[in-house]
Amino acid sequence: MDCAESLQDLLGGLNPDSILVLGSLGEHLIDDYIAKHSSCVVEYIEAEQVLARLEGLARYDLVLVSYVIELMERHDAIHLIARLRDIHARRLVLFVPIGDDWPDLVSHWSKRDLLGLGLVQMAENKALGRAIHIYGYDILTYKIRPDWLNSRFWANPQLFDKR
Repeated sequence: MDCAESLQDLLGGLNPDSILVLGSLGEHLIDDYIAKHSSCVVEYIEAEQVLARLEGLARYDLVLVSYVIELMERHDAIHLIARLRDIHARRLVLFVPIGDDWPDLVSHWSKRDLLGLGLVQMAENKALGRAIHIYGYDILTYKIRPDWLNSRFWANPQLFDKR
């Protein structure tokens, strides 16, 4: 399964009403979805303009990032991912080459880096014999509330009088 097929499977389940596409490679990945959902609002931002336009962005149902973070300094890319995840995206999907064997990239990424940012690996594809991964973030599925985290365990009224 290639990147486009992976994304089409994902979009079929999400049905976003608004999409922000960062990076030129993402434009062709959503063409089929846009053709079938003409009411979907889509905004495109080229990789070079992302940091400059970050401040004025709204919140989107889906933010798609492709061929952006690997062209940025690591600290800027981490800031971008965190801001998109926390402020601008209900769901974030990130296409990123994994490993150090990608020439001409400013920063290189590992699974550990992306998992550390709260992203979940959704798919893995091969391009030119190397790995391109799809990572995602969805606040609704980010953390499952553990059973012990409820009011039954916050206080022990039977122990109030004991010292």
